[in-house]
Amino acid sequence: MHNYIYNLLSRKTIVLLDQALFSGISFLLTFSLVRILSLSEFGVFSSLILGNYLVVSVLNAMTTSTFQVNYAKEEDFNSYLTFNILFQFLLQLLVILLIVIFYYLNPLYSIINVFTIIAFTSSFILYDFLRKIILAIDKIALVLICDFIFTLIQTIAILGIYFFQINQLNVVLFWLSLSYLIPIFIGFYALKQYFTINNLYILFLKKHISQGKWLLFSSVIQWWSSNLFVVASGVFLGLEALGAFRLVQTVFGVLNLLFQTFENYVLPKAVSLFVKSTNSAKKYIINISKKSGLLILSFLFVLYIFSDSIIQLIGGEKYTQYGFVIRGMSILYVLIFIGYPIRLCIRMLVLNRNFFIGYLLSLAFSLLFFNYFLSNFGLSGAILGLAISQLILIIYWQFVLSKNNFLLWK
Repeated sequence: MHNYIYNLLSRKTIVLLDQALFSGISFLLTFSLVRILSLSEFGVFSSLILGNYLVVSVLNAMTTSTFQVNYAKEEDFNSYLTFNILFQFLLQLLVILLIVIFYYLNPLYSIINVFTIIAFTSSFILYDFLRKIILAIDKIALVLICDFIFTLIQTIAILGIYFFQINQLNVVLFWLSLSYLIPIFIGFYALKQYFTINNLYILFLKKHISQGKWLLFSSVIQWWSSNLFVVASGVFLGLEALGAFRLVQTVFGVLNLLFQTFENYVLPKAVSLFVKSTNSAKKYIINISKKSGLLILSFLFVLYIFSDSIIQLIGGEKYTQYGFVIRGMSILYVLIFIGYPIRLCIRMLVLNRNFFIGYLLSLAFSLLFFNYFLSNFGLSGAILGLAISQLILIIYWQFVLSKNNFLLWK
């Protein structure tokens, strides 16, 4: 079936359609929960999602991120893919253990059953891994099928939650967890043709540890660099501020998913071209950036102009006061877009140490000044801090690329 879809639609159409599905269901979920859950429960849900993204970034460093830049070079592709799947399962067992420990140490999550958190987090992480692996090996139509089924099931769950006014976060998370099961099964069933058991796993493990250690450090540093101001806003300004910040971030979710497509699809393609020709890889990244730039900047302009109306539409009257957050985030995302081609080049050249140092510098700034920005400027200070952190990344990575005689624009 996925071959039929691939022949019927172009590659770009499939990617855009898939991202539209995935971003659409994310919007629907957040906009439904923000109206059903209390301010405090939505804040707890937001913190749980933030935690999931942290775990995903850490596990990606050891599995998919390393896989994306290596799979095209591996002679025994089947064994390498199988290793990554088994390694992911092993890491997720460790995550479950950490969830149990954290749950009993943090009273914030006492309103949720620990098994519900395990089910939701495990399914969330595993499906993210599966999507990125399938995208990396260019099975785009298969991802579309899985995402379509996931979207359909989760839409039914969300409509049921909204229609029956299920306002208990524990019940909501349980039903959301179930929506991942069928697409996960379909994805792994389609990949079973590649499963191979042999004695190369130790070599693969050494490679992932060698290359992934900087990505692992970077993932933790990157998460805190990107989210320190967000987390601190919840601590300093309360769960309501955290919920508002996360609500606005969801509005920008379509751009986050587009940037993830850069990482999951554009990066492996650029690496394949780079193996053959440096100029071909450069031209590919430049062309993709130019084509996506008009769409992204137009979207940000609309969000900036109609910020007050948008926040009221999605969050209701209680969030009207946070329209300024959308305006600030629009400016921040212009900087993020400018920096993303530079980020891709750093990844493509496997400059993992410099990738790590960039986020370390960004985090150092955040740690030094987050208290000052939040205390004096509130949520506006959080956005300003994030913008300066992004500028630090862009300037440092551009300097590293120039030192390596690799510049996209001269």
